Amino acid sequence: MALTVKGPGGGSSKFPTGIYVKTPPAKVSYTAGETLSAAGIVVVATWSNNTETDITAECSFSPAEGTALYENSTSFDITWEWKHNIVYSCKQEISVARVLDSIAVTTNPTKTTYYKDETLDLSGLKVTATFTSGLTEDVTGSCSSSPAAGSALSSYGDVAVTVSYAENGVTKTASFSVTVTVKIVTWAGGTDAEIANMVAAADAGVINLQDYWAVGQERSVSLAAMAATGVGESHSAQNVTMVLMNKGGKTLANGKTCSFIVGLKNGLATTGYMNSTNTNSGGWESCARRTWCNNVFRNAIPSALRGIFKQHKNVTANGSSTGTTTSTDYFALPAEKEVFGSVTYANATAETSLTQFEYYKTTANRVKNAGDSGSASGWWERSPNSGTSTGFCRVSSDGSAGGNGASNTRLLAPFGCI
Repeated sequence: MALTVKGPGGGSSKFPTGIYVKTPPAKVSYTAGETLSAAGIVVVATWSNNTETDITAECSFSPAEGTALYENSTSFDITWEWKHNIVYSCKQEISVARVLDSIAVTTNPTKTTYYKDETLDLSGLKVTATFTSGLTEDVTGSCSSSPAAGSALSSYGDVAVTVSYAENGVTKTASFSVTVTVKIVTWAGGTDAEIANMVAAADAGVINLQDYWAVGQERSVSLAAMAATGVGESHSAQNVTMVLMNKGGKTLANGKTCSFIVGLKNGLATTGYMNSTNTNSGGWESCARRTWCNNVFRNAIPSALRGIFKQHKNVTANGSSTGTTTSTDYFALPAEKEVFGSVTYANATAETSLTQFEYYKTTANRVKNAGDSGSASGWWERSPNSGTSTGFCRVSSDGSAGGNGASNTRLLAPFGCI
């Protein structure tokens, strides 16, 4: 250890040449806030005759014993005064670990507003730590966060982001918030994922779809190929036009009212039957076409859009009788009254509670083509043909009401609810 001599060495034949710490104190490592203890230290003076003397009891310490230490302390001074006010000094090194008191977000990230499923970007964030000594330091680079940077934000509203910093066994946290909202897109122009996010936001009560979309708006959707499962026909992959047909109008399986009824502007390119034989026994509930709508057709919807369609309730006559059954469907065919607003061939009593889809109030909208580029043709409704046990109602190629035996093939134009 370096020695510092202050003043000349006296006039006697024996004089001090310096002092040094021969034995360090028992405690040389501190945590900020602890008090200095010199217990165990041995300080000796060296003399001109090459001898040493223990002078510990005659020494002074600066800072004094019992003084609180902070991280700016790296040593304490030891002084010994010899006669004639000649002072000798040396130092004892110590280490003081700083103690974290708090952290604070002193600059928010540049980006604080997100669309759902965007990833958290903490660029621009600044976190400042304060220690018990009052010292502050930018510790941004050593912080962690929850959610972590790069995490997809999947909850709407204000999302709390908690940052954490740890040092010497002490962890402190601070937080800020980002806002997650939904990107507003048109029914026609949004991507499948953006459409799905808007519907999810509506389901969560964040937005009202009816504030942004309207009946009659169209969207092109690519359907996958459909095998002849449970019915007599298969369907090639094709693009269809899905139309917003009605605001509300259907009760969902969860008891809420749907935002929109969504149907096909035209039929699929290939026709199909309601049942393989001429029977309407059990009505829509027992119909082969119902099973196809809820399974084969539903699975042809792109996966990103499939989830927006909710199970909903459909009232239909049991067959030729006046009794009704309420079916729970993902997709169904419209009833006669839902197309025309009145009943010609269906059971009027069974369809009393039904109302016409707003889209079909325009007569021209009742005419459907075979695919978006084909010719006009008749298309099936889910209503059994009243007074007969063999058929179901249909819309003729000119948009008028009619009926056919269940095994006849007609265009198919299912609807769903969002």
